[in-house]
Amino acid sequence: MTKLHIAKKQKLTNVGIANTARCLRLCERSCEQHSKMRAGKKALMSFNMIAMIPRILFLVVVLMSCVILIRFFIINEFDTRELQTDLLVNGLLYSPGGAGWYDAETGRTFPEVIDLQQFSDRDFDHALFFPGNNFITARIEVFSQDFIALGTGYYNRQWYQNWEPLVTLNIPGLGGIVKIERQYPIILRQPTGEFSNGFVRFTVLQPK
Repeated sequence: MTKLHIAKKQKLTNVGIANTARCLRLCERSCEQHSKMRAGKKALMSFNMIAMIPRILFLVVVLMSCVILIRFFIINEFDTRELQTDLLVNGLLYSPGGAGWYDAETGRTFPEVIDLQQFSDRDFDHALFFPGNNFITARIEVFSQDFIALGTGYYNRQWYQNWEPLVTLNIPGLGGIVKIERQYPIILRQPTGEFSNGFVRFTVLQPK
């Protein structure tokens, strides 16, 4: 009985050892599989992050392009000096009481025809009336076809004389003066009644 009992105990011990070894092998396999799964997840996450980089860069480029386009099309300042100059010059050339020749017999004004006798050293403030005008002024000079000075007139003479010295200083920003010139071919009416070709030059001064 003792030997049989000992044999049974030994057999049970061997079975326990075998089961333990089997459990250890199963644990090792599960650990290996878990490690492989974790490594696979990390690799997949790394791949996804790398794949997102071009998308992020493309998104940044698109956003920057939108910002640049918006800033380009938004106008923060309106510069109307060129428009004001054209309005003044056209008014002095074509409106009654301007630089054009006025025929008292017919009551007509002939645009782009300047009578030298009417033009000589004259102010044209009544041609375009702006009460309290301190924003635009002009000097009108008439030349022959050979650019010989024949006469000079002014629009808003007082402010022109005040602003003219500031033009050469080229002061930036407020306090500075902008000079814009326009020159056009015209017909000159001589005091004798004869007509000849010539030029008129408008020198317009405006504050910045």
